[in-house]
Amino acid sequence: MFASEHIPGAISNPASSFDMSIFENIAKDATVVVYCVHGIASMQVADYMESIGYADVYSLAGGYKSWLK
Repeated sequence: MFASEHIPGAISNPASSFDMSIFENIAKDATVVVYCVHGIASMQVADYMESIGYADVYSLAGGYKSWLK
């Protein structure tokens, strides 16, 4: 799905093969918007990112499906 449908500039890191090393490539002071299809799993990832020191992290409410609308 990501190959054909994603928000421009997004980085894919699917839950089925979640790669923790992705955090090494994201600056701690970067603004990060995390999203998934419906907005549920992304809330957990955003919370985790805040717990490891990311200060400006958001979960896209409603996920990708809402963003499309």
